[in-house]
Amino acid sequence: MAAQMLPSDDRGGISRAQPERRAGADAAWMHAMHGSHPTFADLVAGRVDAEIVAEDEGHVAFLAPAPFRPGHVVVATRRVVPYLYDLPEDEHARLWSFARRVARAQRERLGCERVCTSVVGWVVRHVHVHLVPTDAEGQHPGLPGTPADREELRRLGRILRGETVK
Repeated sequence: MAAQMLPSDDRGGISRAQPERRAGADAAWMHAMHGSHPTFADLVAGRVDAEIVAEDEGHVAFLAPAPFRPGHVVVATRRVVPYLYDLPEDEHARLWSFARRVARAQRERLGCERVCTSVVGWVVRHVHVHLVPTDAEGQHPGLPGTPADREELRRLGRILRGETVK
C-alpha cells in the first residue's frame, strides 16, 4: 500500500487525521514519547491519542508532543523493533522511503527550507525517525563533538575497515 498523505487544509498546513487533542499535555501521551507505559506500540495500535499525519501498512507518522520546531513529525514502524539497524534490509529501505515522502510533504506544505532528520535510539526502544522542519542553521540540535586526536582517528579507521590493529 502506498503512503496515505493527508491533504492540505485551506491554510496550507497538514490536515488533522483526528479531532484536535484537548489543551494541555495528556499524561499517557507524554509517557508514550518518553519510553514508559504506554508505548509507541500503543500509539501505533490507536490506544494513545496522536495527531497522525501519514501512514501506510508498515509505518505511522505523527506530530511530536514536545516538538523541536512546529511541524516536528515522528515516523515510527508499526512493528516493534528496538534498533534501527536490526530491521531487515527491505524494511529499512521502506522506512526511509516513507520518511522521505513525509519530509517532502512537510517541506511543501509547511514552506520550510529543509527537514532535518534525527535517529537516536536509546530512550524509546522502538524504531523511529524525527523529521524537523527548519529554515536556518541552529534550528535543530547538532552534533557538537570534541576535536579528535589524529592518531585516534587513524586507529578507529583501521578498526572500522577491519584491518589488524596493534
